This record gives sequence, structure tokens and C-alpha cells, in this order.
Amino acid sequence: MAKRRFSCSCEGYFIEEANEADNEELIELLTNVFLETETLMYRLMLNADPDRDERKIINQDKYITMTSLVRDSDYKKIIAVHEETSRIAGILILRTYTKENRPESNKEDRHEEKPQSRVFSDLYGYMEYIEKQVDVFKLYTDCESYTEFELVTVRPTDRQKGLAFELLKAGKEVAKENPKVNLLYGIYTSPYSQNMAKKLGKRSIFEMNISQYTDKDGIKVFQGIDPKQVVSIMTMKI
Repeated sequence: MAKRRFSCSCEGYFIEEANEADNEELIELLTNVFLETETLMYRLMLNADPDRDERKIINQDKYITMTSLVRDSDYKKIIAVHEETSRIAGILILRTYTKENRPESNKEDRHEEKPQSRVFSDLYGYMEYIEKQVDVFKLYTDCESYTEFELVTVRPTDRQKGLAFELLKAGKEVAKENPKVNLLYGIYTSPYSQNMAKKLGKRSIFEMNISQYTDKDGIKVFQGIDPKQVVSIMTMKI
């Protein structure tokens, strides 16, 4: 079956829906690119400074988590592909939620196995804390369902071409096709991703300065980060 394609203004690339044949490359992309560069994960790794044995456990968590995410049919995957090499250059993962299927517990419960490393457990805990600051359905009382942009990433060799924004536009197009969805939602952890969301039309409804975030002992978790760095929950009515 032919894959669905979306419009793309980036020369030498096209945007399409992923299928099962793409799974292994998607797992590699998410494990080796997204989890190596995502703001919170990157800082947690720097601060943890894991030894060889700890790094093995973290790498196992990376593979298990991303494999579960890619293979879960509840998540839709949209990819950017380099025409000349057929290499997957970037990915957007999105999922639609209702009041009934919205997870009340943290994100690790969305996966088959719990993380074994402190770094991953902490990451899920921080994301859960941020997510709980806003009750989407209380804030938007007319919202039956919303689509969350779970993550977007582009390979370093394919950046600075506008692919991330093209992926976001395709995700918006998919979300608008569901008559019950009238809201886009996402948690954005970097200035770049926040700017892309603003360009799409999203606005921030909650911000947390992560440079001031402390653990239970009062120690700053994300040391060395820009003191103005915020994590932002951003939404957009559609």
C-alpha cells in the first residue's frame, strides 16, 4: 500500500506517514539522535555522569522505551525522508487523547517495561510533574479530544532546512481531519522547538524555569543550563 504524502517545501525531501517497514530506522533515529539531544535528557546525563555499567542500563532503557513507542499503533508517526538516499531524516510522533484514555499516571506507564535507570526514572518524573500543572479538559471546557505532539526530531545532517516545521504542519493537517479534535497540545523543552510551535500558531499556557528546578534534597537538577531556560506547555485551537 502506498504511503500517504504531505506537502513539503524543503528541496530534496518529502514528508510521509511511516509504516512498520520503517520501524528499525525509527528506533535508531530516536535512540541515537532524539535521546542524545533532547534538552532534559541531555542535562540529566551530564549531571549523572554515569559510569560504564550505568550507561549500559541507560542504553537498554533507551532501546526498550523507543521500541515500545515506535511499535505502539496508538502513536502516529510522520517522517521526513531524504529523496536521494531514502534516509529517514526526521520524525514527528503524535497521539490523540480523550478524557477516557488520557493517562493519569506518568509516561512510563505507557510502555511495556519500567525504566531501570535513575536517569530515565527521573526524566519521566519531571515530565509527569510538568504535565500535571495543566488540566487540558478543565482549561478548555469545549474540548472532547486533543492531539499531542509527543516529540519531533531531525538528524543533525538534515537540520537548518525547515524540516521540523514541515513535520509540524503535517501533524496539524492530520489532527484537523479528526472531527472530535479541536486542540493541539505539546510540551516543548528547547527555545528552538518553542519557536517552531509559535510559528505553527501555538501559544504558551504554562512555563516552568527548569534552571531553578530542585530535587528532594534541594539540589538543582539541571545545572549549567541557561538561567532563562523554560519548559513550555503550548496549545492551539483548530
